[in-house]
Amino acid sequence: MKKYNLSLVFFPQDSGGYTVVCPELHGCLSDGASYDEAEKNIRELIPFFLKKALEDDEGCELFAPGLTLPGKVFREIEVEA
Repeated sequence: MKKYNLSLVFFPQDSGGYTVVCPELHGCLSDGASYDEAEKNIRELIPFFLKKALEDDEGCELFAPGLTLPGKVFREIEVEA
């Protein structure tokens, strides 16, 4: 397994909870009732998105390392895939 450093960007929702995106993995987003739940949920999705991005011929369009969204609640994580 290879390790990847990825970003998580959290967006607080007016109705409560958070939406979280991984900007390096196009389309990888999740949500949760709390910050921790949103992070847990997206961490479960990331391996599937990484696998698809690395296996597909279109992977270069799905995986954009280094892309970030400044000004939002931001966290860098390390994952294995």
